[in-house]
Amino acid sequence: MQDIAEFERSVRSFRTEPDTDIVITGSNAKMLSNDLATIIGGRYKEIHIQPLSYGEFMDFHHLPDSNETLALYLNYGGMPGLLKMGFEEEFAREYQKDIYHTVLLKDVVMRNQIRNVPFLENLVMFLADNTGKLISANSVSKYMKSQGEQITPAMILSYFKYLEEAYIIHKVNRYDIHGRRIFESNDKFYFEDNGIRNAIVGGSCEGDMEKVLENVVYQHFVRLGYQVYVGQLQAGEIDFVCLRPDGHRNYVQVAYVIADETTRKREFGNLQAINDNYPKYVISLTPFVTRNDSDGIIHLHLRHFLREGV
Repeated sequence: MQDIAEFERSVRSFRTEPDTDIVITGSNAKMLSNDLATIIGGRYKEIHIQPLSYGEFMDFHHLPDSNETLALYLNYGGMPGLLKMGFEEEFAREYQKDIYHTVLLKDVVMRNQIRNVPFLENLVMFLADNTGKLISANSVSKYMKSQGEQITPAMILSYFKYLEEAYIIHKVNRYDIHGRRIFESNDKFYFEDNGIRNAIVGGSCEGDMEKVLENVVYQHFVRLGYQVYVGQLQAGEIDFVCLRPDGHRNYVQVAYVIADETTRKREFGNLQAINDNYPKYVISLTPFVTRNDSDGIIHLHLRHFLREGV
């Protein structure tokens, strides 16, 4: 509908009908344009529809809560169409790639009249391969220059914005925990659906488990209504600082497995360096852990977090 000129005026005319609710759906944040906001300002509510949560994934596919079900969720994500496609690798990845290419073409390339499509595809591949890593437009520009592609940082920032508006990626700013400031450079990027992210990089998530875990934890905190940032300490980093509108916050570290004392000190030590009394969590796939409390830091298994929250 957003491709029809001045569709906003029709929406306004429908709005005057008695006992009428209007639901507008679309896959691009720009669809509710400034014109629509002006014409029916204050009379609409935007609802962000995410892929299936872990609980919804179990319900959709009639699966029990188990490590095997969690492995399917981490690998294939939460796009509802998987119910018909099943978990056969070839068909599931073809379905996910079709969604990705359709959104990329209609909501990014055509909407923003992008000419350098190969670069855009390479940029998404770069972001998928570097999920959860700090990235700046300058660093991407330098990398692309080393690959023989001249792209300015300003253009890369524009491409980031287009991909965000199409709900392919989410940009997560850094948050200075002590100074409580938000930094506007060197951000992290996570994907709307981890299954599509895995399809972009070539399939199974086994070799990228830490990236996928962070992606899933980030999306679930968004689902729980938090504003999520990357925590910045003077001597380290916290994976996520999760803020609620009422001012409550959670500090979160995400790890694959806490298998030795070195890993434990790294994941728990950064949280111990935060001098306030807000809840602190480590979320991992460590076996035999459901919910443990160690020195005021709660260690949650990912399955428990995705079922029960924090």
